[in-house]
Amino acid sequence: MKLANTRDRYGAAAIALHWVLATLIATLVMLGIYMVRLPDVGFDTKKITLVLVHKEIGVLVLMLAIVRLAWREVNPLPRLVESLPDWQKVSAECPKGLTLPA
Repeated sequence: MKLANTRDRYGAAAIALHWVLATLIATLVMLGIYMVRLPDVGFDTKKITLVLVHKEIGVLVLMLAIVRLAWREVNPLPRLVESLPDWQKVSAECPKGLTLPA
């Protein structure tokens, strides 16, 4: 598999960035839900450690998202499959318009 995107499919870098970000975001959500359920009493080293880990993962997600957006700008997106219904083609283009204005 090529590192860069081709006209027919995403490359290894885009796929890896996608799944790493998805895993990290799911981890953030699960960690956040767990931390909310911890008691909020005084100085708790476990909760403070979890908050710091949560922040570090959040910063990592932000940096990787910036890398992913930059990668997307310099690599062509694969074309949509011709057999897709029109509503799915519109749905596929909509997020790009919302997240990457102008």
